[in-house]
Amino acid sequence: MTLANRSRAIVAACLLLGACAGKQVVDQAPDASPCLPGSAQCAIYDFAMADEIVLRANGEAIRVDCPESFGDASAEQRQARCAALIEVALTLVATRLPDALGRIAPERVRYEPAQACKDASAGCAERMQARVPLPWVVTTPGQAPAAATRIR
Repeated sequence: MTLANRSRAIVAACLLLGACAGKQVVDQAPDASPCLPGSAQCAIYDFAMADEIVLRANGEAIRVDCPESFGDASAEQRQARCAALIEVALTLVATRLPDALGRIAPERVRYEPAQACKDASAGCAERMQARVPLPWVVTTPGQAPAAATRIR
């Protein structure tokens, strides 16, 4: 890469980083997200990285799609694989939203057939979803938790 091309690449990277740095952390309205209620699919990665406002739109629980398993995996094997991935996602969500969302114990997550696949004729009876509870600590985005407001 020539010096001129390298300089252009550095300038372009700086402009992109500058544009990202000015973005608000919590938006007032959710961006288009696969994890909004009524969306067709909310993958584990989408759940782990969803904005607080998107998660709040789901209320007390969110349905997260487990990855498809290929081959002869049993229901128990599919659930175990999904549970391992969900546990990682729960850790990420807890790290990102520690003051807004309470701890989600992995044993409170429920696994069931995907909503669209509950009908046996749907042709996707092997697809599974995790129903993840969302124990909110505060009622609105950006509000301090009640425990942090006590007088010293």
